[in-house]
Amino acid sequence: MKKWILYALVLPCLCKGDIVFTSYNGDLTPAFPSNEFTLDMNNDSAPEFKFSAVMDAPLYSVYVECFESGAVLFPRQLGVISVVAIQKDSLIGSGELGGSARWDTTLGILSHSDLIFPTGSIKGGPFWETNAYLGVSLTINKNTHYGWIQIDNPSAFPGGTITGFAYENTPNTSIIAGAIPEPSSMILFIVGVTGIWSLWKGKREKGSVRLNHYSVF
Repeated sequence: MKKWILYALVLPCLCKGDIVFTSYNGDLTPAFPSNEFTLDMNNDSAPEFKFSAVMDAPLYSVYVECFESGAVLFPRQLGVISVVAIQKDSLIGSGELGGSARWDTTLGILSHSDLIFPTGSIKGGPFWETNAYLGVSLTINKNTHYGWIQIDNPSAFPGGTITGFAYENTPNTSIIAGAIPEPSSMILFIVGVTGIWSLWKGKREKGSVRLNHYSVF
């Protein structure tokens, strides 16, 4: 019994998390003249990013703009205006993907297509036929917080859907792309106590059955 009580007390301490996650449904389908919306990741009424999906045939493009408190990961090469599509479980932080990326606040292309007849089209941007993450940072109370925005675009055409986003609530702390909050310590404690109570109750009931059995015979 003492062993189970110890587990219930220690388990919450081993499972702490400080990630703020929000499920989202942001449509990035290009429209005329433009399909636009802002994203306020920490819900402080001051959006960090603006997404635009533009249809101006023959040009179709999806891009992100940063407000004062936001920044996005771009490839290391200067002059490249397409953002980086980050794969799940990659580390986002001050290390900038092992030096292969840079933080910037300029306009960033997610995907675009320029139809050129009769030769075909010119395509650009990393979010094609993929489910990946946009590495972002936001400033909260003058501190830098790293985060991610998940973008799902299964088609071979500019567009897609923002399905969720998250940021690390602890300043200057890296975050894993796709990481979501762990169960809170209180929830784990309640689950642990409930399990102990069920175990104790089951043993007590079994003991009562054996006692009644012996008293009858």
